[in-house]
Amino acid sequence: MDIAINATIVPVVIGLNALVGKYIPAEYSRFLPLSAIVIAIGISLLIGGVDVNSILIGIVTGLSSAGVYDVGKKSILNK
Repeated sequence: MDIAINATIVPVVIGLNALVGKYIPAEYSRFLPLSAIVIAIGISLLIGGVDVNSILIGIVTGLSSAGVYDVGKKSILNK
């Protein structure tokens, strides 16, 4: 999978994870980074096929999307 596709998946994962966050109770919000990883692995498996490389790319993409979301939330909303 190309790095440009990986960079395109990050905003999609952020959006889907924000949607998941709206529908789970607040006490389970600590699991949102885990859900970002699961969503990213699923998307990368759909795009790249089932192999170890796609799973690793999904993990990295999920972690980076969770980090981008946290940094953006802290810097914009001052939370």
